[in-house]
Amino acid sequence: MRINSSRNSLARARMIRSANRQRRTKVLRSQTNKTDKGNISSGTTRTDTSTSSQITLYENMEKAAKALQTSVKNLQNINLGTDTDKEDTQDSIKKKLLEQIDEFVGDYNSLYKSLDQAGGTTNTMFQKQLKSLFTTNQKKLAEIGITMDAKGTLSVDSKTLEAAGVDKLQKIFCDKDSYAAEISSKCETIKICANSTIKVLNRMYGTQTAYNRYGINGYYYGSSGSRYNAKS
Repeated sequence: MRINSSRNSLARARMIRSANRQRRTKVLRSQTNKTDKGNISSGTTRTDTSTSSQITLYENMEKAAKALQTSVKNLQNINLGTDTDKEDTQDSIKKKLLEQIDEFVGDYNSLYKSLDQAGGTTNTMFQKQLKSLFTTNQKKLAEIGITMDAKGTLSVDSKTLEAAGVDKLQKIFCDKDSYAAEISSKCETIKICANSTIKVLNRMYGTQTAYNRYGINGYYYGSSGSRYNAKS
């Protein structure tokens, strides 16, 4: 009887231990599933937010480059007479030039700021190239009241600009080989680069994106051969 009782006690103890193990396993699995779901959610949100912000920065850059090109085109149209009437006097032409030069400076600063916000080696290179174009024309620009500060921002001395002759303004901003024309050419490169970057980001994180249970983008890491390539 004692032997049977002892055996029964051992059996009950084993059953209790087994039940406890099963409960612990269920709890661990539940916690793991919650963690994995949290990783997918938070990982996806972080990446989506970050990527969305990047795309917005490059979209702003592209728009700023287009706006600056439009300003240059408007200045060139004044020089060609397409934006002026035959009866326009020198004063009215100059007024249009002054207004459009103000637009040019504002659009230039917007583009420079967008490059700074996006950051990166390529955009820093573009900023240096814009500064270099200014430095090449610095003397002529200073004569009409346009200067650049240490941050690369252009500013205008209105009195000096208004005192400048129409011919001088046209040579700097309206001629085909003018400072403004060189800036417009650089804008084209910036615009193409921004558009290409937007397309790359959309390909990497757009409809082809597949986040795995570690919150990592499977498309982006598809060639790494690591365990993070496994999709849930």
